[in-house]
Amino acid sequence: MSEVDALLREAVAHHQAGRLAQAQPLYEQILRHDPQNPNALNLLGMVHHQQDRQDEAAAMIERAVKLAPSVAGFHNNLGNVRLAQRQHAQAEACYRRALQLLPNYVEAVNNLGVALMGQGKIEESIPIFTTAIEMKHDYPSARNNLGNALRAKRLYRESIACYRDAITFRADHPEAWGNIAISLLELGELAEAEAACHQAIAIRPDAVGPYYTLGLTLEVAGRRTEAADQIRAALKLKPASPLLQFFLSSLSDDQPFAAAPPEFVRQLFDNYADTFDRHLLQKLNYRAPQLIFDAVTTGAAGVRAPLDIADLGCGTGLSGQLFKPMARSLVGVDLSSRMINQARQRGIYDALFVEELTDFLAVRFSQFDLAVASDVLNYFGDLEPVLLAAAQATRGGGTFAFTLEKHDGERGYVLDKTRRYAHSIRYVRSLLPKTGWTEISVGEDVLRTESAKDVVGWVIVLKRT
Repeated sequence: MSEVDALLREAVAHHQAGRLAQAQPLYEQILRHDPQNPNALNLLGMVHHQQDRQDEAAAMIERAVKLAPSVAGFHNNLGNVRLAQRQHAQAEACYRRALQLLPNYVEAVNNLGVALMGQGKIEESIPIFTTAIEMKHDYPSARNNLGNALRAKRLYRESIACYRDAITFRADHPEAWGNIAISLLELGELAEAEAACHQAIAIRPDAVGPYYTLGLTLEVAGRRTEAADQIRAALKLKPASPLLQFFLSSLSDDQPFAAAPPEFVRQLFDNYADTFDRHLLQKLNYRAPQLIFDAVTTGAAGVRAPLDIADLGCGTGLSGQLFKPMARSLVGVDLSSRMINQARQRGIYDALFVEELTDFLAVRFSQFDLAVASDVLNYFGDLEPVLLAAAQATRGGGTFAFTLEKHDGERGYVLDKTRRYAHSIRYVRSLLPKTGWTEISVGEDVLRTESAKDVVGWVIVLKRT
């Protein structure tokens, strides 16, 4: 046995035992002897992946793939890194290449389903997971993932059956227990959801997700102090998480966040994408896009087509479909890749971007005649950065139309229990002189219903000075 082979065997033994700190220097030593060793490159990449250094992981495994392009496992591992980087389309390509090389590679089949889900292709993912289960009956990961796909379609009972199947094959499956809790919470079965959270925590006390779900469950049950305790427990495990910090602040009177963290908004709408239109229109009587359209096209605003239009927080395209007939060009931007995938299927946008809307606007100059934001700016407390960025991206004389939820108190804006912000119109008007806008119209109307109550808001149209 050569020295390199001996080092590789030792490194793999450490790696398989979870001793990454011991495995990494051995892989690096091998690569000093043999820089073109594809196995060492792949495995060192996986060490970086497990330590959440995804850029380094991708670089290593890409080198392995170039040196040994016919090894299906390398393509699968690169796909896993792309998933961690939220590059779901690239991950899909990696898994499909792995399956071209090795069609019965069941792990790549399962991973392909995950990559499709990440793009919002829920319907496509379901038969993929089913195929993985047919290939390997005792495959709890595939059963858990099938449950996730069904839950994305709001088929909660069916998803719970899949999670319980996963647990049948692996009783200590923490993800399946945590996912059961999420589905039970969605069904309003709070005691059962709480018990499932505790089961997941008992199996893996270092996982953040079950504490977060337990916090949500206790909040819905009206036990806000206990909910805050669970979020604090999650923060001990992940102290730098803006999402957890934001959730905790919403449970207290201390509200330091000027806007909802992008991680919160992305997760919220990724989970909502597949049933977004049906839920909003059929159950919540969602009216915001139509109210904005009416405010822009009638009365004092009276904008005239054709226009270059930016649909900010475009979601699935409910606003875009109203404004399309007025558009010279129509661009949509949203944080949720799953929402963007739904919007793409409408075929109405000239371009779609998965970006935070302020960042999107900040690098564009005098590009749009009209920007619209339907039910979007309620995830921002401080509106000044958004108004400034929108002014920069809008041509002189252009229009910005948006909705806000109404607040009547002394403060300019407050973070509600819904984890959305409500604003006073006095606060909005105070920002206009310093952000380059003048008021065209402000209306008060019901934006939607929620928990059988009307959500009253502002419908605001501004003109670029």
